[in-house]
Amino acid sequence: MKKLIGFVVLLFFIPLFHIQAYAKTSFTDITPSHDSWEEIQYLIERGVINGFPDGSFRPNQPVKRIQAITMLGRALNWDTTNVKAPNVKDVEKGTEAYGYIAVAVEKGIIANSTAFNPHGTLTRAQMAKMLANAFQLPKGESRNFKDVSSKHWAKTFIDQLASSGITTGYPDNTFKPENPTTRLQFSLFLARALNPEFRESSTEDHSKAVHLSEVIEYNDRLYTWCDNEWDETKMCSMNLDGSDHQIIPLPTGSLAVWNGKFYINTFDNKIVSVNSDGTGLKTIVEAKNIPEKMDPIYLSDVIITEDWIYFSVSSNHPYEGAIYKVKHDGTKLTKVHNKPNLDLTYANGELWFHEEYADGWLTKINISSGKKTSFGIHGVQFMIDDGWVYFVERSDTGDFPLYRMKLDGSNKQLIVADVNPNSDIYVKDGTVYYVKGWYHETPTLYKNSPDGKKEQKLASFDSDIHIYGIWKNHMYLLTDHGEYKIIDLTTLSVKNLVLHQYIKPEITTPNPLVERLKSIVSEPYEVVVKEGYPEILLNGQQAINVAYVEETSEVWLNMYDTSEETLKLAIDILQSYDSSIDENAIMETMKTCIAEAASQNYETESFSLIAMPPVDETDPVDLLIVAKLKQ
Repeated sequence: MKKLIGFVVLLFFIPLFHIQAYAKTSFTDITPSHDSWEEIQYLIERGVINGFPDGSFRPNQPVKRIQAITMLGRALNWDTTNVKAPNVKDVEKGTEAYGYIAVAVEKGIIANSTAFNPHGTLTRAQMAKMLANAFQLPKGESRNFKDVSSKHWAKTFIDQLASSGITTGYPDNTFKPENPTTRLQFSLFLARALNPEFRESSTEDHSKAVHLSEVIEYNDRLYTWCDNEWDETKMCSMNLDGSDHQIIPLPTGSLAVWNGKFYINTFDNKIVSVNSDGTGLKTIVEAKNIPEKMDPIYLSDVIITEDWIYFSVSSNHPYEGAIYKVKHDGTKLTKVHNKPNLDLTYANGELWFHEEYADGWLTKINISSGKKTSFGIHGVQFMIDDGWVYFVERSDTGDFPLYRMKLDGSNKQLIVADVNPNSDIYVKDGTVYYVKGWYHETPTLYKNSPDGKKEQKLASFDSDIHIYGIWKNHMYLLTDHGEYKIIDLTTLSVKNLVLHQYIKPEITTPNPLVERLKSIVSEPYEVVVKEGYPEILLNGQQAINVAYVEETSEVWLNMYDTSEETLKLAIDILQSYDSSIDENAIMETMKTCIAEAASQNYETESFSLIAMPPVDETDPVDLLIVAKLKQ
């Protein structure tokens, strides 16, 4: 009788969740700013849940089995009249919950057991089975959660939930199937099952995405990386003709602009966001935090969408790889696909890629449903434009025909019978660009109509080419010989482009560094300004180049002459910054470096110096001095 009394109390409490079904409800422990507020209100408005009498929602409390079946029955409006009585003995007949159990048994959602265990918790695996059966979710792609083996009794149900966008699992790629389902989790899963708009990625604007690239156009300027005068890699921008290089305060790497903010896949394997002036730098994800047993781990093919950032993960092993997604704030790191891939691309709510490795099968995954489609196309490269996928396929005869087809795989059309697979194809504004002829056959760039009937020769090259983009009717490309070029698509003129240019620091007049050097240097030395930076000449020949890096308080000296007098002049320059520098000690450090052709270090409390020999015999610099001022 004690057990029945407890059950009566529980049944009395469940209807309290059902009152005020269409009123906006507030809770003491979940506010409108909570990420799940909309889903909870959605269930309240449908009369599925409300809250506890004390005004709380208790999101982290495990959901009881009796509560879960009641919420499910209300959500699906199950008719409990004229339903066969179940075998259950521990739930009172005639109650709301008893009726829903009867329907669930009849529908095959739960077993017709004598014990329902109404007070027991619902594990996440049990929850997956309940929802997958209740909503008749389609068969899902295997998601390979680390803690759900292929033999786990609930794997099929868990895959159905994950593929339908109802759950993504935990950031460490686990599902935790034996953990109890919390009230918040069950509410979220139920809301997503009822309304696809709540499902993961379902609210994303599938028409909008940007892909990170080595070179981009933004506000009529090119953005890419450049080497400064000390061979340090910096980000820079320039006019579309390659003039007016300017170093910009951004991390180095491939980049894109989304809503006025730069997203960068940095050279040290991070994905970051940053304002154009270098402020607001935020690390979204970095390789070391990816839950994969690869070493090393590389991040690539980064795609920015409204809700998610998608990217490929790979290593030095061609058979290791995956696709991940992460929110813009760095949360919800989730594995999307568990196989190696190349050329990850986004279009119309789908991820496209070559699965496995180079020349793999052309494959796509629907972001909302998780459905994977492989087209049986042994692809080499592809590009998507205006509802069509353009692709180069390796044929059995050894040719590489260029085709296009609709995004659903229909209406496959031949454009060109054979193209150079090592050069890029490119599609823009209804025009297809491709190269015919291999490197020993004078590779030639063509453009054509999508039906292949209006082929026009544009330019020939002495190597394969890689196309970065077309901006202002000019094509920007790189040859395999490392030459950057611009093609005017109107006149077909071709110009060389110095893209990753050797940047020399801008010198303004008057300049403190120039004035400092002029106050130190005397005949036979002289200070000149060449191409905007100061040099010290000896009898008209280059002797020392000097730079002061304000951000790091470093003095850099490129020594092209290492005679005794020039070494003394170098010390005079250093002492102009710190008079306490020991002349004899510095002289000995420099001479030892020259004699032994090995780097030498010298350090005091206020000053540190490293002297480095030339890199090799071709290096025009005989001695490089880097001095750091600590005060």
